[in-house]
Amino acid sequence: MALVRAEAERLRIQREAKEPEVRRRATDREAQARWTLALSVDALWNSDAGYDLFAEDEVATQLGLWVGADLVQLGPQAVLAGELGFATESAEATAIWSGQVDTTLRTDTLLAGVSLKIPLLAWLVPQVRVSGGVSLLALELSTSRDGEFEDHAVSPFAALGAGFLLQTPSRLFENKEGHFASLAIGLLVEGGYALRAPVDLALEKRSAAAQPIAVRDASLGELALSGPYVRTSAVVRF
Repeated sequence: MALVRAEAERLRIQREAKEPEVRRRATDREAQARWTLALSVDALWNSDAGYDLFAEDEVATQLGLWVGADLVQLGPQAVLAGELGFATESAEATAIWSGQVDTTLRTDTLLAGVSLKIPLLAWLVPQVRVSGGVSLLALELSTSRDGEFEDHAVSPFAALGAGFLLQTPSRLFENKEGHFASLAIGLLVEGGYALRAPVDLALEKRSAAAQPIAVRDASLGELALSGPYVRTSAVVRF
């Protein structure tokens, strides 16, 4: 009896070894990525003299998170895509004006964009992007003697940029069941120019003080916000 069971097991192993492995391959449509998630770091240049109140360096770093979707196929190659995103940056200066003043300028931006992408290779996708939105600015100024002052402003903007996406080709992460065929990771590099409306900054007292500062409720002048930028994004496509 033991010999019969052993022979049956041997025949079963031989039969399974001869059977081809069943593998499902994703369709071309399933392997086409349509959605994009990205984390971006932008370098923003601002040479306006008013920006010296908040930072010694003319280059600010902006962190952003955005989601995009391929909307329309334009011909055999070109694709029109849209995106929505949020970005934030903060600049601060300490011990300025003879060491008496600290300042902070925070900018939060909501944006929407449209890009034209033309894949040249499976791993190289040049693109042109136009975007627009609004920036919310919050200014804080404090002194050890006179207390804290603040201001808030809104600045609409529009930007035009061009760059390229380096990505892994489709099907690289596809498994035996045909899943993850559209998954790709990449790096997007873009340069351009952002036009932002200048804002008038004025200080209002936020905390009580024995002696009001001379610039209380006074204008600090106009702050220009336009300038070139370079965006670098870590991208996941699926």
